[in-house]
Amino acid sequence: MSPALSLRRTALVWVTFLLVGAGLIAAGAAYLYSKSETADFLDGQLRQIALNAGRGPGTANAPQHPTRMPRTALP
Repeated sequence: MSPALSLRRTALVWVTFLLVGAGLIAAGAAYLYSKSETADFLDGQLRQIALNAGRGPGTANAPQHPTRMPRTALP
């Protein structure tokens, strides 16, 4: 006959597994978010290199990044 688990031990096991699961989901989401941000940053860096690699900064006709907002004057 197996020993009966107490209610406290059962609750502790469930809470532990739930916290580990939530931590793994949060870590996965943070990884995917940082991967996306890093890719956007490196795309911008490559765009800057392409603009400056020609005879001068004004010779290349590269499109702007699609998510970049136009600069406006600050109030």
